[in-house]
Amino acid sequence: MDVTNKYHVLESITRNEVDFGLVSILPSNMRVHKLDLIQNKLFLVGNSKYKIETAEELKELLNKVPLIYRESGSGTRQLMERYVEKNNIFIPKKIELTSNEAVK
Repeated sequence: MDVTNKYHVLESITRNEVDFGLVSILPSNMRVHKLDLIQNKLFLVGNSKYKIETAEELKELLNKVPLIYRESGSGTRQLMERYVEKNNIFIPKKIELTSNEAVK
């Protein structure tokens, strides 16, 4: 068993190095048999001193504070980047970590 990011899992499947892989986001162009196991929800977690009531307050906050990102190739990172781009948010600083345990 190898615990790694989505990019490496998909590469291993493509090269037929593994029998199965577990990822949160499967590219639509991959021709594989898949089984949806659970819904994958992501939550924004932060310091309790910030009280966020509206989407606009959230956007203002995200434009000011650094965020912790997973490494490039991670499904979590891709979802975060899509959200940031879609909502036209500027992230001034970010910290990049390579595992969920490090993020926790």
